[in-house]
Amino acid sequence: MRTAPLLIALAALAATSACGDDSAAADEQTATIVAPRDGDRIAGPVDVEMVAEGITIVPAGEVVPGEGHFHVIADHDCLAPGTAIAKDADHVHFGSGASTGTIYLAPGTHSLCLQVGDGAHAALGATDSIEIENGIASQDEFCDVLAATDSLMTAIEASEDTWAVQQAGYENVRRLLAQLDAGLEHVDADTRSDVGELVHWATVIAETLLAAESAEAAADQLWGPDGLLPSDGDVAAGEQWVLDTCGVSVG
Repeated sequence: MRTAPLLIALAALAATSACGDDSAAADEQTATIVAPRDGDRIAGPVDVEMVAEGITIVPAGEVVPGEGHFHVIADHDCLAPGTAIAKDADHVHFGSGASTGTIYLAPGTHSLCLQVGDGAHAALGATDSIEIENGIASQDEFCDVLAATDSLMTAIEASEDTWAVQQAGYENVRRLLAQLDAGLEHVDADTRSDVGELVHWATVIAETLLAAESAEAAADQLWGPDGLLPSDGDVAAGEQWVLDTCGVSVG
């Protein structure tokens, strides 16, 4: 007659023990931003390196306890566990299971939260936070960022990604152009205004691509009969400085 209550009590004890193990396992899960380091100043794209302990980093998909993937959240607090992680330019998902990657920021000071999410992009408790400065501090860095901008734009144009994915890339281009605009003080004074014009019209292109409903609509707005862009001669001086000084052809 006492067997059933005894079994029930043992089952309850086992369940309680299992829950305690899960809680302990969650407490032991950590995430760390290896690079950049807190307080770093970076010009151009920001290469990130991330590690986790107590949790296996795998591609997004199936939700499996003890597994997850990285997200870098810029200028927003880390999320409470269980919260769905948005996906946009400030919430970068590394859903392939990667532990390295690149994010893009406008010039200025930025907080970065590293947060592991489960296979369905729900936030887990493993986080880390740093603060960095993004911006250009020399002519060499100006040239490096300009080359990175041109390379990114070329890669997007050559891709077969959907328009929505391409537009996400154009937002990254826009952020690099903002760094170039803020860094014009490092361009030779006698040609600074010419290079500024070049950066301005490149920004017009990026912003038009971001707002357009399709690539065809953007092309019509930019290069159609009533297109927004000036003639090539209006930016030739800036293009020549970029070629001569930075070795980058943007014409």
